[in-house]
Amino acid sequence: MSVAEGARGGGGGADGSGSLDEIPSDTEAALLALFAELPPGAARVASSWQLYTLVRDRTVVDRELMEKFARGELRLFKLVHADDDFAIMNERDVLASLERAQPSAASHNALPYTLAKTLLSDHRDTSITKQEIVNTLDRISPDASSELSLPFRANSTHEAKRRRTSEPLLSQLVRLGFLLLRDSESFWITCPPAKTFGASLSAGNKEIISIIQRSKFHEILLKQLQNRKFRSVSLPLRLH
Repeated sequence: MSVAEGARGGGGGADGSGSLDEIPSDTEAALLALFAELPPGAARVASSWQLYTLVRDRTVVDRELMEKFARGELRLFKLVHADDDFAIMNERDVLASLERAQPSAASHNALPYTLAKTLLSDHRDTSITKQEIVNTLDRISPDASSELSLPFRANSTHEAKRRRTSEPLLSQLVRLGFLLLRDSESFWITCPPAKTFGASLSAGNKEIISIIQRSKFHEILLKQLQNRKFRSVSLPLRLH
């Protein structure tokens, strides 16, 4: 089972500690090594393709990631710059990032964060439909319909209007870094650290590829590349 296939399955608890404190497997050791390469203070995020470069047996990597995903130890988020690349985070790091981002319950901006936290907790699939989001909103906030001017479900016309008037909240979740547009009816679920990591990885890859393509014979020595000043590369070169 590949990462892409397994991430569409279910999940277990949300301990997040896993066996990384015990004798690590090759996959766990590689994941810890990737986390250690990140700049000080950066959220601990790695990508599945980065793991594949360190552990040759991709089948083993996928199996171990899926086992940890199913146990609720790791969380996988789609990276939109590649068809089959995923951001990998410890579950506890995801929950900690939510706690840091969430305003006080009394704040008028608390609803999007409450909804995002519920989506991340209840929906372990990598994507979610608009209808599932609206249904989750109705469940967690009885007053949300009136706050967002959402009429109660009476018929298909009312349902269509109800979904249209939820668009501002969905747009806010995208801006806050909890959703990424997948298509007209669904989103990729994400979190701010994973979204930031994905954007940095994509921008850095594009700049590095552009430099190589402009070089003579489309190649460049690693030492020369390391001495270049970059505009978009914020992660260490070894992570690209």
